[in-house]
Amino acid sequence: MVNQNLTIENANIGRGGFRNFAGERSQFNPTGKRTFTVLLDEATGCSLEQQGWHIRWREPRDEQDDRMALLTVEVKFGDYPPKIMLITGSNKTPLDETNIAILDSAEIANCDLVIRPYNWNVRGNEGTKAYLKTMYVTLEDDDFGGKYKDF
Repeated sequence: MVNQNLTIENANIGRGGFRNFAGERSQFNPTGKRTFTVLLDEATGCSLEQQGWHIRWREPRDEQDDRMALLTVEVKFGDYPPKIMLITGSNKTPLDETNIAILDSAEIANCDLVIRPYNWNVRGNEGTKAYLKTMYVTLEDDDFGGKYKDF
């Protein structure tokens, strides 16, 4: 059972199949379920798994690499919506369910997260699900970012 929020600075949330902020239907995801995956090193993954977080493991592609830990985080905009801020240059824009999908293809320079645990118990089975509480996402600057920062 996990009782404290998890704070991760400079989180690696990957690209491709690791982000589904739009909630698009896929082979492993029903329509409307918004998720993303935090990629963690093996030591951090082991520590979080011992604390009770649900960690999946991806085996290394090369013999010299360590296995990678994966923490899937759900994004829900119900009774307790997350606070999500998009940072571009000196601008901060709050994101909600109408515009969060832009993160699926964004070039992210930095991502800081607070994840809240939800401990569940159903018919003797139990676990901890990860929900997004707070996210600050800084986008990579492009060639014209400085030129148009005031618009």
